[in-house]
Amino acid sequence: MDLQSLSVLRKYIKVVDHKAGTIKLKVALSALSDPTVKQIMAQFKNNELPKAILGTQVNIFTQTLTLKYDISIIDQKEFEEILTTQDNDKFLSLAEKYHSILTA
Repeated sequence: MDLQSLSVLRKYIKVVDHKAGTIKLKVALSALSDPTVKQIMAQFKNNELPKAILGTQVNIFTQTLTLKYDISIIDQKEFEEILTTQDNDKFLSLAEKYHSILTA
């Protein structure tokens, strides 16, 4: 997956709650009309989740996505930073780090 394309998701999400091992994201409805987001969703649709993602829950009424993750693999602070940083270089650095960990 192209990490630069993945960075597009950041503008559509907001962290609404984050405890170690569980992060809840508010997803903007406008994400569904973005072609890059559609492409990313299609790539994930028929693939297994990365080993560090233990489960997901989508609530269409509150427009939230809850991810449960393995805290022995994903650092809580770095995970939130990947999703919220406005520094593209920082995003790419962290995304590359976790991409290699999650796909090993």
